[in-house]
Amino acid sequence: MRLSNIPGHIFKYIEGELYDLKNNKNNLEELKEDIAVKGMGLSYEGVPGNSNDFYSKTENSAEKIMSNKVAIRAGKTITCIEKALKELNDPEFELYFKKYRQGKGWKKILSEMNISQATYFRWRRKIVRKVGQELGLIEKD
Repeated sequence: MRLSNIPGHIFKYIEGELYDLKNNKNNLEELKEDIAVKGMGLSYEGVPGNSNDFYSKTENSAEKIMSNKVAIRAGKTITCIEKALKELNDPEFELYFKKYRQGKGWKKILSEMNISQATYFRWRRKIVRKVGQELGLIEKD
């Protein structure tokens, strides 16, 4: 697997998506809930509207979620990232978790994982490459 030559702007974009994954998942769920609540005729106080319209409004709400471009794009991005992360071996996933979920610096990760600087940067590039390939931003090897 070729691990170099990822354009800098793409590398930074992918890393941003990795750092934001948890927040993006939460935001997507909130967006889906907001669309569903509005589509069901619920006020912000949670008082239902006309109960005879429940099923048609629920169907309408589902259509709104599916047609919402933001939700679709976020969902696809999250799915691609999660698929790529499942392909990582245990040490690579541990690096992902420490760096992108816990926000630890590379020197701390080296110490905690007992790996070399070269290994850290090689695994980091591999993680970014896998995610980039799943997102369609980098050609697959």
